[in-house]
Amino acid sequence: MSNARVTSSMKGQPSTARGNGHGPMLPSVVVPGSPQSYWKSLGAKSASMVEGELSARPQPAMPGQRMSRVMAFIDENLSVDLYISTLAEVAGMSSFYFCRTFKQTIGTTPHQFVLGRRMELAKHLLRHERMPLMEVAQKVGFTDQSQFTRVFRKIVGTTPSQFRKLSVAEMRVE
Repeated sequence: MSNARVTSSMKGQPSTARGNGHGPMLPSVVVPGSPQSYWKSLGAKSASMVEGELSARPQPAMPGQRMSRVMAFIDENLSVDLYISTLAEVAGMSSFYFCRTFKQTIGTTPHQFVLGRRMELAKHLLRHERMPLMEVAQKVGFTDQSQFTRVFRKIVGTTPSQFRKLSVAEMRVE
């Protein structure tokens, strides 16, 4: 990426025509690839100071009361679309800050967490309820059975119908 300034009269012209006619115009400032290399280019003392300051920052964690509200909301609303903005509102945070603190607190993104909770509910329903797969899919927040089957297989490792058959066979053995 170049820091060279492009004026409206230069737009659309080849880069060789912008300079002095002896080749492409070079950027006036070259910025190193990473922030660490930039600070190191300024001096080792500055780099260590900045890196030390960055690593010394406390990692934000979501307070327990807010997390409890979010978890209860997720569990009560697994059958409907759950948006990050809605979950952030329940937590009383901005969407960006909510996602960041949720992942640092729980260890997964809100989306992965919600999918995991949906799959746990789906496994429970498949083991203990005699309902069509489409109904199970709807109860855990999917609009169609094929999407539910695809996600279930990805997370659980088997299809919902195979999971149901294995669960019924295990119950008969016990």
